[in-house]
Amino acid sequence: MKKIGLVFSLVLFLVFYSHNSAQIDTSDYFPIKTGNYWEYWGLENWTTEWIMMTMETIGDTLMSNGKLYQIFEEITYKDTLGPWSINYFYLRSEGKRIYNYLNYDSCLSKEFIFYDFDKVDSTIWPICYEYPSNYRGIENTSFYYSSTLNIQFEGKVFNWVEVNGIDTIWAPMGSPYVDFIGKGIGIINRFIWDYCSFDLYGAKINNQIYGTLTSIDDNQNIVKRYYLSQNYPNPFNPTTKISWQSPIGSWQTLKVYDILGNEVATLVNEYRHAGSYNEEFTINNLQLSSGIYFYQLRVGDFIETKKMVLLK
Repeated sequence: MKKIGLVFSLVLFLVFYSHNSAQIDTSDYFPIKTGNYWEYWGLENWTTEWIMMTMETIGDTLMSNGKLYQIFEEITYKDTLGPWSINYFYLRSEGKRIYNYLNYDSCLSKEFIFYDFDKVDSTIWPICYEYPSNYRGIENTSFYYSSTLNIQFEGKVFNWVEVNGIDTIWAPMGSPYVDFIGKGIGIINRFIWDYCSFDLYGAKINNQIYGTLTSIDDNQNIVKRYYLSQNYPNPFNPTTKISWQSPIGSWQTLKVYDILGNEVATLVNEYRHAGSYNEEFTINNLQLSSGIYFYQLRVGDFIETKKMVLLK
C-alpha cells in the first residue's frame, strides 16, 4: 500500500517510473494474475480535487461455492492521511469470461458473468444482482490510443443494464459504474456516477510496467493491507499457528471448516483493532481425522480462505 498526497498540485518526494511503447501480452483480455497493479487518477466531481485510486491482485482465495478467485484490493486516496476507502472484490477467469463472486442468497451459484469478451456489441445477459442493474452488457468495441500509457489497443465498454419489460436501459439510475477494458491491460477507465472518472496512468502487468507509477516511501510499521498467512507447521499434528493482519479495526472472525464445509472450530469472533495477530489451532478434544481442512478470515467485506492438512 502506498501513501499519496495531492499530486499535480504538490510535488512531494515522488519517484516516477516510466515505460514507453511497451509490447502488450494479449493472451488474457483482462490479466488478473496475482501481483498485477493498476494506478488511476481522476477529478472529484463536486470538489474538482485530484483523487488517486489503485487496484491490485493480492492473492487468491477459495469461496463458499468451492471456486478459486483472485482477491482485488481497491484503495482510494484523497489526502496525505492515507487511504480514504478500501474495498475488496473477487474475480475469476474462465476462458474469455470474468466471473464476479457475489454472496447473495438469491444468487445460487454465488457468482455472475462480469465481463464476457466473446460477446458482440450491444449484447446483454442476466445476472443475480439487486435492482435496478439486473443485467450486464457490452456496449461497444473500439481501438484506442492511450497517451498516458503510450500504447494502442482494442477496448470494450461494459455497463449495467435494466430490463423492466418496457425498455432496455443502459446505465440506469443507481448503477455503480461503467468500465472500459483494454485488451491485455485491464480497466483503462472507470466512470463512477456522480463521483469521478478514473483514467489509468500506470500499471504493472505480469512484471511489465506501462505508463507512470507513483511511489512514495512506505512506513513499514503501519499495517497497510489485509493478509492471511499460510498456517505453520503444515501439515500439522496436533497444533498449528495461523497469523493475519488487518489495516482497520473491525469485527473479525477466524473459523476452521472440514472438506464438506462443516464448521469445526471458531478461533476468533470479536472486534479487534488494526494490527497483526496470530492464533493457535489444536485438535485436542476434537475428534478429527487426517485430511484437508480450511480456515477462513472475515474482516468487514474482506474474506480469505486457505487450506491446511492434518496428518496423524
